[in-house]
Amino acid sequence: MSEIDYGCDIKDTWTLDDKGDFEIVCGLECAEQSIKNDLLTKYGELTLLGHPDHGNKSYWWLNFTDIDIATLHVLIFTEECLNEQPLVENIIELRPDYDSLKDVLNIIIRVELVGGETISVEGFSIFMKDPW
Repeated sequence: MSEIDYGCDIKDTWTLDDKGDFEIVCGLECAEQSIKNDLLTKYGELTLLGHPDHGNKSYWWLNFTDIDIATLHVLIFTEECLNEQPLVENIIELRPDYDSLKDVLNIIIRVELVGGETISVEGFSIFMKDPW
């Protein structure tokens, strides 16, 4: 068991518990949510909050017609984002899974945390065509 405290945060589903309070995530679940939030943050999106260089540049490849090239760049920028995440010690797996029917690139991610635990980061997908 790790000595690292990964903290607590409001669960990203914004659901309420039986007392009417927001559900929270703690420990490894909080670490996973924190990493996923960084991956889902578009690069530059937090500029007004004083973090102009924060986020994932993968979104620059929306609407790129060559899926293979776009996938390679998404992987590069996702790896860059993971390497900047202070909770991540090592990237164990970073693998694309393209769904051509939905035109969605799902990224399979497993990382080793600074406390030595290995987690999978679920739910990081990029629509290859801008939905707007």
